[in-house]
Amino acid sequence: SSLTQRSSSLKQNSMSDPMQVDSALDKDLHSRTIAALGEDVVRAIQSSSVLVSGLNGLGCEIAKNVLLGGVKSMTIHDTKETTLWDLSSQYYLSEKEVGKNRAASCLPHLQELNSSVAVKVMTEALLPENLAGFSVVVMVDAPLDDCIACNNFCRAQTPPIKFIRTDVRGACGQIFADFGPGFVCNDVNGENPHSGIVANITNDKQAVVTVPNDEQVEFGIGEWVTFKDVEGMTEINKGGP
Repeated sequence: SSLTQRSSSLKQNSMSDPMQVDSALDKDLHSRTIAALGEDVVRAIQSSSVLVSGLNGLGCEIAKNVLLGGVKSMTIHDTKETTLWDLSSQYYLSEKEVGKNRAASCLPHLQELNSSVAVKVMTEALLPENLAGFSVVVMVDAPLDDCIACNNFCRAQTPPIKFIRTDVRGACGQIFADFGPGFVCNDVNGENPHSGIVANITNDKQAVVTVPNDEQVEFGIGEWVTFKDVEGMTEINKGGP
């Protein structure tokens, strides 16, 4: 018999938006990713259209990981030209790209990572209305006022466009995420639910649950649990937390 901590999860009230996919999922090709993230998450990733704005070192790393994640399409945006300073952290830029647009210079390097993802480039100023049609917007190395304007636009859409603003400052970093007013995060600490073995449960009003002496219980005070495969008290298996 066992008990399991109530599963914490990220839940959004409406997932029937551009994040859903109609085409069949190749479970053999994506088996490892499905095992790690779950089939629903993989389907959402494969149907998403992502904009990454700001191709400095952090922005390039984000774009690389998004591309390798297998999204439907990705647009990289930047209005800035490459400087010698960029070469300290942006591994797709070299001295021959100095003076050239950072996003345009990164395009061939990023595209060759995953030919199944359509990668596009934007080099003009990013206006809120340019964000229509994306399912996720990530802004890096951008002025706060621009980020606020874009975030307000994303939040006002139906369904909302997921918005992330992030930056690094040396050894420190910051991130702001707004996935819309209907998004609820129930995950307390980001860790997987704990589980344990049940040795005995009393039939008192205030039941006492006993675990084997050698069983290490990692539950905390105030946490909810569910039971399954309990013998002799099968009705407890059908109850909620």
